[in-house]
Amino acid sequence: MAEHEITAQVLAGERTAILGWLVRLELELSGIIESGSAGADDEHDPEGATLAFERQHAVALLSQARQHLADIEAAMLN
Repeated sequence: MAEHEITAQVLAGERTAILGWLVRLELELSGIIESGSAGADDEHDPEGATLAFERQHAVALLSQARQHLADIEAAMLN
């Protein structure tokens, strides 16, 4: 098998894995948002800071995963 074909297979596998990770992260973020909407007063809620941190962390991970996907797709075009 040619090196180019192996690289294409590896990139395709990475792309599939990242897409799955994106779905899981989006579900996780939805769950965090839903659990936070029940107690919208983060300032006085003892769990508020934790929910805000978890939400911020999930958003950062989503951003990284989307960038990684874009990088993989750019590599696949070359």
